[in-house]
Amino acid sequence: MIVSITGIVATAASIIADGIGRDANRIERTAQLKVWEATVRAEAASLVRMAREIADDQAFSQALAQGDRLAAASFLEARVEALSEEQPFDRVDLIGPDGQLMWTSIGHAEDRALVDVRRLAPEAQAGPDIWIGLQPQTGEQLAPTVVLSMEGGSLAISRALGPTVLAFAETYGGSAYLMTARSDLIAATDERPWQALQVAYRSGDIDPVIPDADGRIYKARSVQTFDMSGSPAALLIALRDVTAEREQRWLITSVTIVSCTLVVLIVVGLVYGWLRHSLEPLEELALVVQAIARGNLLLSPALPKRNDEIGGIARAVAVLREGAIDLERIRFRHSRERRRSEALIREKMQELAATLESQARREMEHDLARIEAGSRAAGADADGATPLAVAFEHMTARVLAQSRELSSLLAERTRDLERLKEAVREREELVHLRQELSIARDLQLSTLPAQFPAFPNHREFDVYAAMRPAEEVGGDFYDFYLIDDDRIAVAIGDASGKGVAAAMFIAIARSLIKAACLQGAGPAEAMRFANGVLASDNPQMMFATALLAILDTRTGRLRLANAGHNPPFLRRSDGSLSTFEEFLGPALGVSDQVDFEERTIPLREGDLLFLFTDGVTEAADHQERFFDTKGLEVALSGLPAGNPRRAVEDVQAGLDAFTAGAAQADDITMLALELRELKRIQALAA
Repeated sequence: MIVSITGIVATAASIIADGIGRDANRIERTAQLKVWEATVRAEAASLVRMAREIADDQAFSQALAQGDRLAAASFLEARVEALSEEQPFDRVDLIGPDGQLMWTSIGHAEDRALVDVRRLAPEAQAGPDIWIGLQPQTGEQLAPTVVLSMEGGSLAISRALGPTVLAFAETYGGSAYLMTARSDLIAATDERPWQALQVAYRSGDIDPVIPDADGRIYKARSVQTFDMSGSPAALLIALRDVTAEREQRWLITSVTIVSCTLVVLIVVGLVYGWLRHSLEPLEELALVVQAIARGNLLLSPALPKRNDEIGGIARAVAVLREGAIDLERIRFRHSRERRRSEALIREKMQELAATLESQARREMEHDLARIEAGSRAAGADADGATPLAVAFEHMTARVLAQSRELSSLLAERTRDLERLKEAVREREELVHLRQELSIARDLQLSTLPAQFPAFPNHREFDVYAAMRPAEEVGGDFYDFYLIDDDRIAVAIGDASGKGVAAAMFIAIARSLIKAACLQGAGPAEAMRFANGVLASDNPQMMFATALLAILDTRTGRLRLANAGHNPPFLRRSDGSLSTFEEFLGPALGVSDQVDFEERTIPLREGDLLFLFTDGVTEAADHQERFFDTKGLEVALSGLPAGNPRRAVEDVQAGLDAFTAGAAQADDITMLALELRELKRIQALAA
């Protein structure tokens, strides 16, 4: 008991201490983020001044406001070249209101802006028209970046990370580290403990404790930092010496436990002495109760007369003794009444037996003999109902036998009825399931782009697609959408399995790929993003193949990434047909430790890209012969130039003629994209 009370007190003290510690952790993490934000903004102060100097030039601001991008880019190039000798920077971008890169100091090798100005996070805003933060660069490096919003566009300037982490460590105290989501080091002020820190973070410990060889203990506290778009950028880790703090906590806990233990021992000793003195009369009361339990009602002890709880127990024992005496008297009266009842029943049954026929009389005499035997077996039983129970025992047996027979018949009929109800219920569930699958099929098909021509205002390209599910709900998808006014993305995919589960899995994959593309990701980057999300939470171990292509109508450049999907066909304007058999990557959802390759293909006017799922090449006729890639090549080779819709419909017609009504075993999905003409004016301006 003493140990339990001491443990409870110690546990309560530990809970209170843990609550205080959690509050302190929250406050310290907030302070850590505030110091980091102030450090980043202090290092970017020179970039802010540089941006202000450029924006204050009236000729540049007027050219940008009037939409004269060439003049603004020319002025900015000259201005940046002049400032490069005075201000340290790595890159300067001029970005349009739509997020398109207008000019960059690193040349035309880069086609994506430093920052997506359409998705700047409110937390990065440092003034009415200025945003400051760290922005991911090539190789997972972070660069202090400043974005200045102007009329007609935005100015973005970045520089190398520099002494930001060191300045943070000097302000906050201890050592500081900047780490990627894969636990790779970006920057550090002291690399000696980094190996132990990296092992701890990769094992899942978010706030590890690191001991050193001198017996010192260091506590790491990490906070998530975000880039200028509000996306996670890196983990900021502060490593501080907590040896004195831990020793002080251990001393306070030990003193608390010892003090509580002494108090509990004193209280328990006092309570035990008082109880021992107060409960001595209970021993005599226990002797009286034991005597009553043995049937000795003659014992009449002198019970204590007190007004406390013990006196109440003594009065209750006295009442119990008197009740036991009264019960014995009642038992004697019942025994006498039982004997009288037996005699009366025996007399009446003898009178009844004398009036019956011989067979019935023998049965009655047999019953009477059973009554007498039962009465003798009852012996000293004081219950007067025993003779009646013996008298009606045979009648009860006969009724029970008939009842069991009726119950068995009723149970059999009930089982038949339950089986009939179960059949009706299963039929209703099947009808309901078919209705739900039909609705799910309609919903799935309604989410796919089905309006053609899809982009009537864009004469430079044409696209057409179609899907025929094998079951009520399919596991394939196709998609196409404009990333901006000059680029169109097309995608196709196939999930493992069929039915509702495959449709849900492929719908998630499609949404992830589209979201990554619309945020500016390339094909390979979009595949990595979708695969990371799908593989991290995939208990059913499903996977999907997919292929993504982005066409730039200004240059005819086609960028592709393949996640284990069937290689597409490219039909040139001169009628030649080619494919990319060697270009095959891993499927989505299998593992988050894989990478995806990206390929760039130049398209000419009149070229057509044909995407398809394995339901096309694996379509079989009644002799189980496959349509195969050769059949698809023959169908595509015989197509006239251009017209994606004609290409999809002619291939589908060829499939129908080949299968001749055979059952469709897999979903059939096709998509065709044709480059009709290049955007020559826009390409020249760019």
